[in-house]
Amino acid sequence: IGQIVQWSHAPNLSDASSDEIRARSERLGATHALMSTQAEGLLNNDLSACNSYLSGLEAATKITCPCLVVSGSKDQMTAPKYSVKLQEALRASSTTIDGAGHAMMSEQSDALCEAIYHFLSVHFNATHRMTVI
Repeated sequence: IGQIVQWSHAPNLSDASSDEIRARSERLGATHALMSTQAEGLLNNDLSACNSYLSGLEAATKITCPCLVVSGSKDQMTAPKYSVKLQEALRASSTTIDGAGHAMMSEQSDALCEAIYHFLSVHFNATHRMTVI
């Protein structure tokens, strides 16, 4: 769990402020605490399922709705270059969030929401009203 937590977050930048370093440390602690509450064997089951699922790209080619692939530029778990085949299979738009790691939802939540909002505003049916909370 410790290694996954560490690798899921972007490393500290050499010019990071003390506030940025403290915020990262708090995110790491919160993620570790959350992951530590899972049932025994659950992480192994999840990783085994991911490893044994071999039809992802084939399944992706069958998706017909607009899709967005979002990557973190500092992702140490799934580097952005590994999302290219998925993006191609989905015929998807893509964006990379600068400075974010794999845990972009907690690291760069505003940037992630902006990327999703922009995607939806381009692809959403204009006859529907979209509300962002």
